[in-house]
Amino acid sequence: MLHGMQVLDFGRMAAAPYAAMLLADLGADVIKVEPLAGDECRALGPPFVSDDGAQFLTLNRGKRSLALDLRSPAARALVERLVMRSDIVIHNFRADAAQAMGIDYDTLRGLRENLVYCAISGFGIDGPWKSRPGVDLIFQAFTGMMAVTGRPDDPPLRPGVPVADLSTALSSVIGILGAIVHRLRTGEGQKVDVAAIDALMAVQSSVFAFTFATGENPPRLGNASPFAISNALPTADGAIALTVTSDKFWRRLATALNLETELLRPEFDSNTGRLAASETIYAILSARLRNGTTSHWLNVLGSADVPCGPVQTFREALDHAQTHSNGTVVEHLHGSGRRVSSIAAPMKFGRGPIPASRAAPLLGEHSVEVLSELGCTHNEINELLAQGIVVAAPAAHAN
Repeated sequence: MLHGMQVLDFGRMAAAPYAAMLLADLGADVIKVEPLAGDECRALGPPFVSDDGAQFLTLNRGKRSLALDLRSPAARALVERLVMRSDIVIHNFRADAAQAMGIDYDTLRGLRENLVYCAISGFGIDGPWKSRPGVDLIFQAFTGMMAVTGRPDDPPLRPGVPVADLSTALSSVIGILGAIVHRLRTGEGQKVDVAAIDALMAVQSSVFAFTFATGENPPRLGNASPFAISNALPTADGAIALTVTSDKFWRRLATALNLETELLRPEFDSNTGRLAASETIYAILSARLRNGTTSHWLNVLGSADVPCGPVQTFREALDHAQTHSNGTVVEHLHGSGRRVSSIAAPMKFGRGPIPASRAAPLLGEHSVEVLSELGCTHNEINELLAQGIVVAAPAAHAN
């Protein structure tokens, strides 16, 4: 989809790198411009694969690595030449840091006027918190996500995945693609600003609706839902998640579990009535579900077309037949010689598969290759390496 477009990824850690990886999955040539010590995410572990943290490998698939000392005028000159050949620039530095490195929008726009430039920030480009540092936990705390996560008596709780980083990355990709469409129609480039707190509040829109409507804070409900009988309930050997969103599904659930007498009562005839009596209903359902295995109830409820699913570990989710059918996991040969797995891009297209990708790069794995494309001679490249302005990885295994 993005074949022929070049992306400069100055990002580190999670949000910008994940966004750039999705652009690589869509066919763009993504050059990851790293400091000489590498993206900090390379050191984030355990676990490690070779010298790189496992998380780095899952966020940087399909890219080429160019390791530069951006404090050097010679390195900045190389970046300028790269920008003139690139369509998209993305980073998640604070504005003052980007300006100090010479990769702020005003500077780069002077090199390529139709550049699409995406700057990810924590709290935004204006306002009293614009210069504050932040990470995923801080953004979750700030936006109220921790306040609604967990059971009613729990302290504020962080969800088990970095929701802020990943939602920010997805919002960034949407913004970048919108800007690319605009450029194709008008020839104009532009800056796309995405703040992590804005992205995270956006994905909580349905929860903020409660506060907009009532002026109150939404309750903390654990696994339950404020709109339907919905929960993860114990079985004889695990747990099953089920959701009943309408009277139709309620009758199917009662019949499938042989609980017509207990559940098809006048006070449970509406969703409002069921929510009011949710504790009683969950007790009835739990007593029945504990008499069978998760597999048994998945068959029973699935046959009755009741929305349900197993509560699985990561390992179980990876091993599930549906996951295999979807091609959710991809595997590549890493430059260290080890095969590494990662989660594939979730998009599928009717006019052909997403192009085959490659493993996350070693630090400086493609430095020589990229510099050669810029027209640097063999002697010039050797001089940059000798001066410590550029780092190149040892010859890697073929990907």
